[in-house]
Amino acid sequence: MRERSTISDEFYAFSDAMPGGICVIDQDKKILVWNRTLAEWSGSSAEEMITRDLLEIFPNLASPAYRIRIEQVLEGGPPAIFSSQLHRSFFPFKKSDGTSRIQQTSVIGYPGGEGKPLHAMIVIEDVTELDREIHYARELKDRALLEVQERKKIENKLRRSERGYHAIYDQSPIGIEIYTVEGRLAHVNPACLNLFGIDSLEEIKGFSLFDDPNVGDEEKERLRAGESVRYQASFDFEKVKDLNLYTTSRSGTIWLDVQITP
Repeated sequence: MRERSTISDEFYAFSDAMPGGICVIDQDKKILVWNRTLAEWSGSSAEEMITRDLLEIFPNLASPAYRIRIEQVLEGGPPAIFSSQLHRSFFPFKKSDGTSRIQQTSVIGYPGGEGKPLHAMIVIEDVTELDREIHYARELKDRALLEVQERKKIENKLRRSERGYHAIYDQSPIGIEIYTVEGRLAHVNPACLNLFGIDSLEEIKGFSLFDDPNVGDEEKERLRAGESVRYQASFDFEKVKDLNLYTTSRSGTIWLDVQITP
């Protein structure tokens, strides 16, 4: 049963729309939020998981390496970062082929509501494919130093960020864009600006999603019909420059996994 006094319906809806895993626990480490992505990865629905003890379900988290850092967050300490290199699978989930789902995990303080103790929000990114690419690259050249530096940048940025509801938006490693009902860009998070090589929101605010040549016609029609869309496709920055849509420091093409939810 949901604790509606501490978790809003809007937060449940927002967490379910995220492609990453979102879990919120209280001071007793009881699960308050178990989003749709975690339900898909685990095979256990939110109804089955909410109010259960996190450490009883996942005994690996009872070890000091995990438990102490989680408790520090619940006591008001800084975010805890569990990198995919040192902590391979925060939640020991398997993929359909039987291999482990490699995860990058952040545990962030989340307000418990007026007069309520602090909660902890667990944000999980599936980096299984990225992990494979990193290991392959290491066979070709030394990437260890670069990765450590990038991890430190992410950790420092997370520690500086404010706690609360906006942490899931501002600190997410996943690029997030918010559009109006007319398809005009209203806001983006820092990860999205970085991904698309844009200096600030003001340079792209008001951009029409339906003018983006990198979004297929079929996807646009489904969006106009109010449907959720998920697809994988290449994104060509040269099209952006040729049509003078906005200023970007990026060039060439990248491969994106995109989810657009009304």
